[in-house]
Amino acid sequence: MTVEQISALAGGALSLILAYLPFVSTWYDRITPQQKVTVMGLLIVLSSLAVWAYGCRADAEFIACLQRTTPEFVSVLWAALTANVGVYVIAVRQFKR
Repeated sequence: MTVEQISALAGGALSLILAYLPFVSTWYDRITPQQKVTVMGLLIVLSSLAVWAYGCRADAEFIACLQRTTPEFVSVLWAALTANVGVYVIAVRQFKR
């Protein structure tokens, strides 16, 4: 799997976890909409950073790999964001009204 695919899976999973995992969803449902946006945004950025760094795990020159693949981070972040929104629209929003 590519880092973009892994990131998309993580973004979609975040949407489902925050909506349906019992203890997490109870907490997430009680916070304000502004806090929800902040929490989701931070989680997406952090998961994208982790997946992007994971892509350089086998490279002997880890820092050089991160510098070389910095433009790739945008596509990793975009994959997580679009999957997160897509899963939310299809599997969460219509059931949370």
